[in-house]
Amino acid sequence: MKKIIAGLGLILSTAIFACPNLEGVFVCTDAQSGQSQRMTIEQDGNVYTQITSEGEIQINADGAGRNFQVDVGGVTLNGLLTASCSASQLLIDINGRGNYQGTEFTFTEKSESSINAQGHLIQHAKGNSAGQEFETNTVCTRE
Repeated sequence: MKKIIAGLGLILSTAIFACPNLEGVFVCTDAQSGQSQRMTIEQDGNVYTQITSEGEIQINADGAGRNFQVDVGGVTLNGLLTASCSASQLLIDINGRGNYQGTEFTFTEKSESSINAQGHLIQHAKGNSAGQEFETNTVCTRE
C-alpha cells in the first residue's frame, strides 16, 4: 500500500517560477524495491499529464489546491493535491484519505521531481500512510 501512495506522487507532481520540462517516455525503477514501470509524461506549460499502466492523472503546477480521486491497484485515494515549481523542480504536496479493502486510512506525501545532468527523471517522496512513515527514491531513464 505504501508503494501505491508513493507512486501517486509519480502519477500525481507553477507559481511564478518556471516549471521543468519533464515531458517524455520513461522506465522508472524504485530504488528500494527494484520494481519498474513505464511512464509517459505530457506537458503543456505548467500542466503535466502522467500516464502509466494504472491510469493517468493531470497535475496543474500553479500552487492552487485541487481535490482528486484515483483508484490504483484496489486502493481508492481522495484528497487535496497542491503542485508548484521552484527552481528546476516540480513540487507536489498531497493530503487525503484512502480505502483499501474496506479499511480507511489517512496519508500525506511531499514529492519533488527534476531532470538530472544525465537526463534522468529523479523523483523523491516522503510521507505517511496509515501511520507508517515512508520515503522513496525513483530514477527514470528515457526510452
